[in-house]
Amino acid sequence: MSNVVFCFGQFTGFTGVPNGISKNNLPDKIKTIKEFQDDLLLTECVLDTVKNVLFYRSIQSVSGKRNGKYITLITGYIYDDFGKVIKSYGLHSNVGLSIVYYEYDSVGNNIKRYRRDNRYEHHDSLINTSPYSYISEIKSFEELVNYSKIKEIEMVAQKYLLSESIFDSIGNLITEISYRENGDTADYKRYEYDKDNDKVFSYYESSKDFYTENYYEYEKKYLYHWEDEDLLPIFEKSNLLQNVRFYYDRKENRKRISYTMIDKYDNKDRLIESIYYDKGKFQSRDILEYNSLNQLTKRITYEVDKIASEEIYLYDKKGNVTEYTYNNIRLKEKKVKKYYYDYYE
Repeated sequence: MSNVVFCFGQFTGFTGVPNGISKNNLPDKIKTIKEFQDDLLLTECVLDTVKNVLFYRSIQSVSGKRNGKYITLITGYIYDDFGKVIKSYGLHSNVGLSIVYYEYDSVGNNIKRYRRDNRYEHHDSLINTSPYSYISEIKSFEELVNYSKIKEIEMVAQKYLLSESIFDSIGNLITEISYRENGDTADYKRYEYDKDNDKVFSYYESSKDFYTENYYEYEKKYLYHWEDEDLLPIFEKSNLLQNVRFYYDRKENRKRISYTMIDKYDNKDRLIESIYYDKGKFQSRDILEYNSLNQLTKRITYEVDKIASEEIYLYDKKGNVTEYTYNNIRLKEKKVKKYYYDYYE
């Protein structure tokens, strides 16, 4: 199970959409990125002139008793003059609508988030019936920010503290607490770092009955220089080698390994193998291949000793992914997605 994913036509190494977008991996003057499967538009991402994401819309196929064949997910962002998000919108045609507000400290760390949503409609009983299918009508950023339901939430819904974060003096996130609407703590996270600012420990608790701890190990690379008569190291970069999660059950007073991920790199610092163990048992192994431009071209996933799936990436001259093929060999399913790009003049 590899952490390496591809997002909006670019191999980023991040997970998560749209927060996984890295400006460094997007071409200059990029305006929109569209993802199609056959003739169906699956996702559309709209960016401003400095490559901030403004609007992201996607549809996902669903099973079960729903009013529609697809659910629609929409996010939108508003920025200040320094490029920091000050407000975001989240819309889900099966769950509802929400608005998040961001507060920063004097050095630009996001220390608080506040939220408004449409829970006042008592809609929980309607989940899985697609009660908000009208969200699929929104097709642009302008329609989103001017949508009547969004304006209603701004005026009617209670604004509550969603999370608080504490950072160290160099901007590393140390603790984060998330809250429910009634003020109760939803979850607590804590992080520790080494002298190179690599995360080496994380703690997560969302229940009084259990918590998890993650430990991270890295391959360190240094450059060396002479200072006076001493050869001194200068930190260059790190490659994550291992991530181990422990699960602690307070009620039963026991702990166990939840999962282990082990990564390997080549002499160009490219991830070439990722192995995943669950509860100490081997689950999968990913093998990654690259072209001469260091672009990810293939990922093969093995389960036990058999190939479970294969992913193929094709690129244009600008380095954008133009076609992505996912071949699920185990289930005998194959999907091909194509990507199209528009640019500012």
